[in-house]
Amino acid sequence: MHNNEEGRYKAAQEGIDSDSSRSDVKIAIDELYKSGKLKKINKPNIKKESTWTLERFTGKEEDYADQDLPPIT
Repeated sequence: MHNNEEGRYKAAQEGIDSDSSRSDVKIAIDELYKSGKLKKINKPNIKKESTWTLERFTGKEEDYADQDLPPIT
């Protein structure tokens, strides 16, 4: 829910709506992602931790879930 709120705020700032190009949306997402404002939930390491943790994305390419997809141009 946190990331959705951040995304809606960024879209409003950038004037992004359903008519925006995929490229404009991708640029806004990349900017938001690299800003460090988004968070991810980490699965616990059973040997070391018992609870899930919430942390910020690092802004590195390997954090993307869809690394194998072709770039949007």
